[in-house]
Amino acid sequence: MTIISPARADEAAADRRSAAETERYLNMVRYRIYYAVMVKINIAEAKARLSAVLESVERGETVVLCRRNVPIAEIRALPGLPAGERPVGIDRGMKIPDSFFEPLPDEMLRAFGAQGGPS
Repeated sequence: MTIISPARADEAAADRRSAAETERYLNMVRYRIYYAVMVKINIAEAKARLSAVLESVERGETVVLCRRNVPIAEIRALPGLPAGERPVGIDRGMKIPDSFFEPLPDEMLRAFGAQGGPS
């Protein structure tokens, strides 16, 4: 009798599966891993413990909301706000050339539907 390691047995089983079966199997594994590490609660429990659920979300956990133990939505924290205020205006060091403020040529104005230069 030949003893086969679990890893070799898995490889042999994967070889026997069709591509569609393998893809279906991998999707199931991904689904189980994805949802196994998250907090799952049903809607009634979420309603009753909303404050506690939101506290866990604020700590960085993702909560999976279920209807009759079937996942229907995820509740997760939004990305944090920037550390400081974002500067308004031109990028630092950027210079606007004087030609930017000159009138556009007549042919360019016509290309945009204007009737010639400014009067």
